Amino acid sequence: MNQCFDKYRNQKIQLLDLSREYDLLKNEIHSAIENVLSKGWYILGDYVTEFENDFAKYNNYQYGIGVASGLDALTLALVALDIKAGDEVLLPANSFIATALAVSKTGASPVFVDIDEKTFNICPIDTNKKISKKTKAIIPVHLYGKLAPMKELKMICQKNNLKLISDASQAHGLIDIEADIACYSLHPIKNIGAYGDAGIILSNDISIKEKLLKLRNYGFSQKYHCEILGCNSRLDELQAAILSVKLKYLSNWVSRRQEIAKLYHQKLSSIKSIILPQQENHVFYAYTIRVLHHKRDLLKAKLEESGIGTTILYPIPLHLQKCYSELSYKPGDMPVTEQITLEILSIPISPFHLDQEIELVAQKINEILD
Repeated sequence: MNQCFDKYRNQKIQLLDLSREYDLLKNEIHSAIENVLSKGWYILGDYVTEFENDFAKYNNYQYGIGVASGLDALTLALVALDIKAGDEVLLPANSFIATALAVSKTGASPVFVDIDEKTFNICPIDTNKKISKKTKAIIPVHLYGKLAPMKELKMICQKNNLKLISDASQAHGLIDIEADIACYSLHPIKNIGAYGDAGIILSNDISIKEKLLKLRNYGFSQKYHCEILGCNSRLDELQAAILSVKLKYLSNWVSRRQEIAKLYHQKLSSIKSIILPQQENHVFYAYTIRVLHHKRDLLKAKLEESGIGTTILYPIPLHLQKCYSELSYKPGDMPVTEQITLEILSIPISPFHLDQEIELVAQKINEILD
């Protein structure tokens, strides 16, 4: 990998540089696109079916249903499970807004749950506390690529007759077979991403699959025969062909991300003012550290001055977003989430970063926090 990218050695170290991926796959991508264009069929064709089947098989599910985005994947999954107005769905307070918006789009109410400070994922203890008679489902998020506590959550769901829907939008390459439905964003920045918005839903239930096929395509059982109220949310042929090219590389790309995580761990573990992410059951969509003693913003600024890209995923907890003010959450309701949002910082990681770049990032962090 390192030998392939000599031309990048003196560049700024971006958080993610998708041009490097394109350089590697250019010929295959162009060939895939040309194949689609030459056939002249752009919606719900053979390439979509191939990717749906291959992605489902990769993740040990029977069925894949391609849709237009990760938000649509979550929304349609909830609709397929008959989540509706008056229902409640539990989800972590620390996630991208789409996790909550999907619940709201069904008319149901999101109920936010605090997170575990070691994993950044939904806390099973707080989950149990938030269950009410209105609760119909739980949506754990494999945040930053770290497996959520699925076995514990599945037991909670079985005990309370709830559905378990995993938001795996940050966890491509992480195998999770506990969920009733798994939902993925295929946004360009994901571990595998389209060249635009896309998403996919995985299930082992044939009835759920058949319902989702209708929901994503206007509610049609066949053309012009509308059985249920659906929408237009279809993974298109061009994106499916591109994603099929990338799927062949996913396992190797995940392995490379894990190698980089180990390198960071070696180089950063002696710094007392940061906490490194756990490495078990992690595919490192993001490498997110906790910076203690109010030094996060200083570290972020100094790294960026040095030409090193960083980001904060996510600076505002979901329960404190303005769009959910009517739910009457207030500061202090999710103490772990609120504390962590003041400390987290994601630093460069991708399959295409050089070891030398990662070592330089680690060196700079050591210098700044020493």
